[in-house]
Amino acid sequence: MLLSMAVPILSRREVVSILENEILKGDLGLTGKGSTITTRGLLEILKAHGGVSEATLRRAVSDLSKRGILRAAGRKGLVIEGRSEGVRVDPDRNVARRPIALVVAEIEDLFLSLVLRGLTEQARVRGHHVIIHNSRLNAESELQGLKELLPISAGAILVPVRKHSHVERIRTLRRQYNRPIVCLERSLLHDETNDPDFPLIASDNKFGGALAAQMLIQSLIMTNGSAKGKLYVVGRDTTSGQLERYNGFCERVTRFNNALQGAAFQVQDPFWLRPGDCRYKPLSSNVKTVLELEDPESPFRKALEQAREMPHGRAFGVFCLADSIAITLYGLLTRRGEIDGLRTLPRIPGDLIMVGYDDLFYAEPVGLSTIRQDFEELGRRAVDAVVLGTQSSRLKPEAQDRASTVALIDDL
Repeated sequence: MLLSMAVPILSRREVVSILENEILKGDLGLTGKGSTITTRGLLEILKAHGGVSEATLRRAVSDLSKRGILRAAGRKGLVIEGRSEGVRVDPDRNVARRPIALVVAEIEDLFLSLVLRGLTEQARVRGHHVIIHNSRLNAESELQGLKELLPISAGAILVPVRKHSHVERIRTLRRQYNRPIVCLERSLLHDETNDPDFPLIASDNKFGGALAAQMLIQSLIMTNGSAKGKLYVVGRDTTSGQLERYNGFCERVTRFNNALQGAAFQVQDPFWLRPGDCRYKPLSSNVKTVLELEDPESPFRKALEQAREMPHGRAFGVFCLADSIAITLYGLLTRRGEIDGLRTLPRIPGDLIMVGYDDLFYAEPVGLSTIRQDFEELGRRAVDAVVLGTQSSRLKPEAQDRASTVALIDDL
């Protein structure tokens, strides 16, 4: 599925270049010399690149006819004549004016919507527009999208499907068409290491996890008056970025405990959410089930009850690996009737210290402390990696300290 973002009106020269390469490279299902194509078919080809007026298309077809590539055939439309003597298709011609291909695992991914603004704006600054291929979490579709778009683009930005074995086939396409392929947010390789063939533009999730640990530790020391407390983590183990955050979080807690004699911050076993819908109601049910919030004997529920009944020295920390999870848990814990049998609503902060991740638009209004990612800058860097050939880079996130990690004076 192709979507066009900020698509300009194509010039006559651009239309000729696109159609010439599309027809002669043989990827249109045409059988070669003598095959026919209609004007509507040509317009379908051009849709992925930009808008074109009928007059411009007629003049472009006339140019292609003079080159011996097309011939008008009345009701049949246009006949493919093939390449005339002396006409050579240069695959690298006008690369500077070609679109940038954006091949995404799933277009409805919230991450994509956040990076698109910076990505499309930077593409315009660099003189390009953006074409999107939605792989719909299908590795074969991802491969097909790259195969179709690399020959007609200046290069590709790839948000890869998480698990597939097409790395070498994608590497072959990159070398065949001599176009850069830049990975955005996650690597093509399962171990997330850098590959010189596929520069990676991503957030430094491990560093962000360490920042979250630091925020929780400092707030718990202020609230409890001692360097000890329980730390809970809630997230998805199916997401490489969230796993990196979790690892960075655990490493930072371990380092703190080792550096400060007597410190005893304990990271509890993580709560991994089940795969499923990320909208509030389904996610609410998911969080409630995994944390066993309605079971008075569950570890998380007991920690809540103890913190509320004996507030001094009993506060604990929660690191939610995404703001969507944090906001969901925050709503469950602060609205009466959401959790059956919960006698008294916990205070946030005071009884429970909470940190999220991403700094989405709804984090600040509720006072959620979180780790901010500059999504627009990620998009800009990805474009520059394609156009300017810049290398892999990881963008360091920033701590946003708000009400959910500020100790209450009454609790000190």
